[in-house]
Amino acid sequence: DFTWRINANLAYEDNRVTAVHDQDMFGSTIGNGISGNVNVKGYPVSAICGYREDGEGNIIDINRDTRINQADKVILGNPLPKIYGSYGMSFLFYGITLDFLADGAIGHEIVNLHSLCMSGKTDITSSHVEKGDFLRLKRISAGYDIPIRASWIRGLNVNVSANNLFTLTSYSGYSPDVNSYGPSQILGFDYGSLPVFKTVVLGICAKF
Repeated sequence: DFTWRINANLAYEDNRVTAVHDQDMFGSTIGNGISGNVNVKGYPVSAICGYREDGEGNIIDINRDTRINQADKVILGNPLPKIYGSYGMSFLFYGITLDFLADGAIGHEIVNLHSLCMSGKTDITSSHVEKGDFLRLKRISAGYDIPIRASWIRGLNVNVSANNLFTLTSYSGYSPDVNSYGPSQILGFDYGSLPVFKTVVLGICAKF
């Protein structure tokens, strides 16, 4: 009369560019021709690049030639999580079902283009690159199989499910689980994304 199930998966990814042609070094561009990602030997594929700022918000002259140009850009982050996975449990007891599912990722960065636009700047800098680590309670639900003795119905179940109740993250944007440009060369950018909505769903399932 009692069933307990656990489902979990965990993945670790550590990629490095071993060789790259000059024409493949820079990824696609975003608004105003800004190169968002670079492929550099020894770094993760499509690494986030840009200028580094000091504590006062000034761009640092990396090579100290008194000019700010492409030569001063550095690697600012990895757009791909190093560790990601999910964990879920479900319980079944005398017709009552309880289950929950959580997922998350750590070890990656996100370029918050919302804050970049609000600042009036046109170049990616370290002040707009944030950690994307998160842990989210994706779903929690409960259901009950109502005992029915009738020849015309085989079963009746009522259930309620709550989705995306909360997310633990230091990221200041709407959601750390984002890639605004989809499956392309541009990775780790948040622009024009929508919040992840909290939803509550009530359902009734009948079997005849």
